[in-house]
Amino acid sequence: MRARNSISALLTATSLLATVGAVAAPASASSRALGDTLKVGGLINLQNQLNGGSGGYLEIYTTSTAPGASYTVDTTPTDRGSNTATWRVVSASGRPQGSAVRSGDAIYLVNAYSTGNFYLDVNTYQDRPAAWWDVSVTTTKNRDGDSGKWRITAETSNPVDGVVRSGDKIHLESLYEGNGGFLDINGLGGPGYDVSTTTYWDRNGNGTATWKVLTK
Repeated sequence: MRARNSISALLTATSLLATVGAVAAPASASSRALGDTLKVGGLINLQNQLNGGSGGYLEIYTTSTAPGASYTVDTTPTDRGSNTATWRVVSASGRPQGSAVRSGDAIYLVNAYSTGNFYLDVNTYQDRPAAWWDVSVTTTKNRDGDSGKWRITAETSNPVDGVVRSGDKIHLESLYEGNGGFLDINGLGGPGYDVSTTTYWDRNGNGTATWKVLTK
């Protein structure tokens, strides 16, 4: 009886260890639950949908020389770590923390690198073909009017109720001067592509201004 109890205890302990290991294992980008509601205050990656998803993840890369800017913004083929490709969603219209982000909402995107608040921002003209504003991050959410404010618009979701979810494809429109263009990749930059805005929501017909939301 004592041996049987010892075996039972060992099996129980092994089961508990397996359960703890499963909970503690970090979720990869491919294993995240698609369909999770995007919430105010939530952390996300944004994957550019060039040719179906090969445009890389939106990230900060190196020190920017643009006036008032902190870091340049490019894309990276993989999340390089240190939260450079992680962004926190902040409501620009006063929606409370934890509430659902809806298609058409005005938001700020704050990079999660280090302890600073680095807001996604349009700053200076970009001279690449069909580009409008260069994109960087700054420590001030409204550095120049609404230069750090963006409208998030989903192409669709499931269910079709206006809420944005993980896995949805979206467009981000700068609200600078009322219309600062759509967040877009255009030419090589950093470890992937340079990021700027464009007047077209599908500039080349291959998804350069489309981004997939991946909640973390």
